[in-house]
Amino acid sequence: SGGFNAEYGVRQSEQDLDAEIKRRMDAEKAVKKLERVIKENAFNAEEDHKTIQRQQATIDMNNNKIKSLKRNLDDSETQVSQLQSKLRKAQAELAEAEERADLAESSLSRAAGRNRAAAGRIARTEYVPRNSRNKQDDEEEE
Repeated sequence: SGGFNAEYGVRQSEQDLDAEIKRRMDAEKAVKKLERVIKENAFNAEEDHKTIQRQQATIDMNNNKIKSLKRNLDDSETQVSQLQSKLRKAQAELAEAEERADLAESSLSRAAGRNRAAAGRIARTEYVPRNSRNKQDDEEEE
């Protein structure tokens, strides 16, 4: 009976050892699996970090382009404003020139009318040619 208990104890110890070995192997597999997952996550994190850096560089470049475009827009708006001011000035000068031209044309028309009237008065007065006058004068003297 003592041998049976000893044999039973050895068998139990072997079973316990086998169970412990299996648990240890399972734990080692789990650790290896976790290490693999950690390595994959670390690799993915590094790739994500590189992607973020590339995207940040792109964002910075686009921000610089936007600033440049805003400066160009401001410059263009300033030029448009200056050109609009010049246009308004030219339009005002044109309107003044047209007004002066209308006044000059009106004045010219009045002067032409006066000249026509004067020419009409001259045409209505009797014109005596010089030779005719001499004959008339000679006739009067006789």
